[in-house]
Amino acid sequence: MATILVKPDSKADAEQHFTFVNSSTLKGKETGLFPIHTGATWNIYNSKTPSALTGALKPPIIDGQQLDWYVFTETSSPTQSNAEFYMEAKDLGMNIYTNLSFMAHLWGRSFGKCSLEVRYVSETDWVEIRDFGVEGLITNTIASPSWQEITQDFSTLPKKVKQFRLRVVTPPSGIIYETDACFAFLKMETMEVAQFKVSGFLVDLITGEPQSNKTLRIYKNDDFIINVATNSEGYFEYILLDTGDYRVVPDDIFSAANFQAHIAKTITAKEVLN
Repeated sequence: MATILVKPDSKADAEQHFTFVNSSTLKGKETGLFPIHTGATWNIYNSKTPSALTGALKPPIIDGQQLDWYVFTETSSPTQSNAEFYMEAKDLGMNIYTNLSFMAHLWGRSFGKCSLEVRYVSETDWVEIRDFGVEGLITNTIASPSWQEITQDFSTLPKKVKQFRLRVVTPPSGIIYETDACFAFLKMETMEVAQFKVSGFLVDLITGEPQSNKTLRIYKNDDFIINVATNSEGYFEYILLDTGDYRVVPDDIFSAANFQAHIAKTITAKEVLN
């Protein structure tokens, strides 16, 4: 287990652990964190955001000490309606994210949307797991709220989390610039996952040709884990599985052509099989 803390201390500190992206079509897909840079960008700042009735007054106070900086979505012109902002945690390779806590300031009379999304191990799509507006964590009154702590235990999710991101979207109409979402003191707990390659070579016993597009099934303790498929050269592989022993079994176990793989082959985490 390891803990990553991003207060942030600086622009470099924040960008070491997160990628900041804005998808507003007015400015193009702009990546990076900027000092006060009005309109459609992520900013790092230490006092009140430029727009009235949205954004924090100053960084949050943690254990009696006020932080130096926080990051926020600057949604003043030329930001348009339905503009999206992403604060995306870096892919840690052999590690997964297990816990997350952060300070948030979500305030604006016509604040758009703010949510938490994850990307699971071995998958490419982002999945929304929290909508902070639905949860009542966005303040739409005239009075500015206090910073609030938001936590998420990723271990309660059905799959392991490879990455997460905070997503902010300006409203479809109304006062668009009142979506200055502010974040600070992001604390992430991570854990190493055994990374290894399960590889093999499936050959037709009759013709001696490599078998492509064949599905194999990986089991652990008799529980099905995932399917893998052979490529055009007959090879198959899979990475990022928990430590332990697995069995690789062909999906079409009654196929004579794949008899070589009928017998379950036991593999162990971090072992490379050729």
